[in-house]
Amino acid sequence: MNPGVPKIDRYLVALVILVVLSCVPIYYVSLKVESHVQKKLVSETVSLVGHNFENLLERINRKVGDRDMVIALFSDEDLRREVEEILSLMITPEVKYVYIVYRDEEGRFRFLADGSKGDRAFLGDRLEVLREDRWNEAMAKKKEVVIVQENLHTIGATYLKPIVRNGEVVALLAADFAVDKIEDLRITLGYIRNLAILTVASSVTFLYLAVLQYLKRRRLHRSLYVDDLTGAYSRRFLEDQNFRIDLSRYLIAIVDIDDFRKVNVTYGPEAGDRILRDLVDLIRKHVGEDSPIVRYAGESFLVLTNRKYVGEDPVEFFEDLRRKVKDHSFLDGRVKVSVSIGLDLSPEKARSLEEAIKRVDTALHSAKRKGKDRVEVYEDSLDLTGGVVSVSEIVKVIEEEKIACLLQPVVDLNTGKVSHHEVLARLMKGNGKILSPSQFLDELKGTYAYVKFTKRILKITVDILETREDLRLSVNLLPTDLLDRGILDFLKAVDPKVRSRMLIEITEVEDLPSFSKVKKVVERLRRLGYGICIDDFGSGYSNLHNLTQMNVDYLKIDGSIVRDIDGNYVSFMLTRMVTEFCKEIGVKVIAEYVETRSVLEKLKEIGVRYGQGYLLGKPFPVYC
Repeated sequence: MNPGVPKIDRYLVALVILVVLSCVPIYYVSLKVESHVQKKLVSETVSLVGHNFENLLERINRKVGDRDMVIALFSDEDLRREVEEILSLMITPEVKYVYIVYRDEEGRFRFLADGSKGDRAFLGDRLEVLREDRWNEAMAKKKEVVIVQENLHTIGATYLKPIVRNGEVVALLAADFAVDKIEDLRITLGYIRNLAILTVASSVTFLYLAVLQYLKRRRLHRSLYVDDLTGAYSRRFLEDQNFRIDLSRYLIAIVDIDDFRKVNVTYGPEAGDRILRDLVDLIRKHVGEDSPIVRYAGESFLVLTNRKYVGEDPVEFFEDLRRKVKDHSFLDGRVKVSVSIGLDLSPEKARSLEEAIKRVDTALHSAKRKGKDRVEVYEDSLDLTGGVVSVSEIVKVIEEEKIACLLQPVVDLNTGKVSHHEVLARLMKGNGKILSPSQFLDELKGTYAYVKFTKRILKITVDILETREDLRLSVNLLPTDLLDRGILDFLKAVDPKVRSRMLIEITEVEDLPSFSKVKKVVERLRRLGYGICIDDFGSGYSNLHNLTQMNVDYLKIDGSIVRDIDGNYVSFMLTRMVTEFCKEIGVKVIAEYVETRSVLEKLKEIGVRYGQGYLLGKPFPVYC
């Protein structure tokens, strides 16, 4: 068994079954007693917080006024602080947390305000809720709901009160608290002891209660800690077990599927889910049942490997795991995948589990940078702080929507006027540092967070175009993006007036996953009114025949070719050949990296129509 999972002896289970069969009356009465205790708690809960919530909500409504509460709390930081100060007045030794949440478009609950004094949640953070049906019930029926969770000595409860404005529930006011149950437990045991006199023995009755408690703990454990899709632990397990895990007992690794998004695009999300489940089973067989496996991200799994399974050569142990995954046939032999593994051989040197995870995350990204499909061991000399950052850091920045946008002009070299602007995305870390795509995009590709990032950039682009009717903008997409249903649905929903001023740049850095499918999508996008550009032409695999089949509007020649056409004859001839070919088929050419006068003159000599680079215009910020 994995650490943290409730255990019970098989002989004890057999004895309990025998006792249950002979003591049905006791079982029935004990359930009645527990029901009584629970009803009493619910009554006390309502009386404890119900009246106070009414007063609290009245004060908050006065602060918000006639404004939309969700928008007001998102946009007005001073208002949010005032509301959180009001919420904090409810914090007592019994009331642990008081907060306001709303439900987003995807049905997930997120924080609007948090009155906690210690571990306060950030605005927009997702709240993982238990008994989501009861939360939805409070929203739908506009009524107060009490959700009870029981442990041995205490009962924890969540009290929900809908915030109704103009006849609609806009948010929920919630309180989490724990009520001492010791006195009620004594009453329950007294009833049981009296009934036990009429049956076998009081000791058997206590044993029965122990099993009942075990079953409750096991159900609660699974709902809290187990990922429904894969059967691995969820990240909640890490949060709750952080200081209970003895790091000296384990080697810590992150196993990440390489280019998993391509698998999802090619075979569909259901096939991807099957692969994730099979991978967890394969890892579990290799590392043993006493080694917790945590679904750390979409296709990344944190493995706390019990040292007793590893042997004398831990690196070879994980190399063997990597080879097993690579040799395994997924989806009944149709798919092969590889994994990159970051490994920490001395996690006990870290100050906490969180720090140990950062160490393996660093090792994992070193493995990704070195070509993937490899095991990389963390060493103190590995320092990525000035280079690529970890996926976990990137995801946090994206979830907090700390995305900056720059616009760089594309200029008509004949007239000197701006044809359109390219949208350049940057991420902003908490320390104020700006991350360029070279520091995060390669790490993000193929992960669960990439689509979310891409949709966010598309949304920003559309927002700018709706505000600035004088602009035409281009935005970069990978070929695999064009096969993603969520991204296509977003593009189809854009206003036709905006589409006509929007150019899709398809990067050619990676081979097309399915040329025929991409071609059909490009044709659909053109019918919708989007312009199409092939980006980075010449940086990787370049197929002029495919270009003639794609029916695009622009072709952008990669800066690695353009930057030295004034001194490199091969670059000059290649640029001229591509330009002449594009003129014949009616495709406009854009040259990147125009940074010197001599390069600009060569481009004009060749007949290149459009240019982009610092000589013609530097990127400038725009609102996001």
